[in-house]
Amino acid sequence: MSAFLIYVFVTSITPGPSNIFIMNSTKKHGLLGAKKFILGILAGFLFLAILASIGLYLFEEYIEAVEQTLKIFGFI
Repeated sequence: MSAFLIYVFVTSITPGPSNIFIMNSTKKHGLLGAKKFILGILAGFLFLAILASIGLYLFEEYIEAVEQTLKIFGFI
């Protein structure tokens, strides 16, 4: 879980496409004008994070089997 939280923190502060669009929108419309856009980006990011967490939880037993196989082939 700590690795996931570190990933969320790093991706939220690095200048990716969404952060660049937010800066551009805020420059054009001001902070209050870009509020809906910023909330939409945050909601989309939260949705993807929750979806990924649910997917990992559902496929946890399969991931463990695949992980063992990859460890064996990676060693070879």
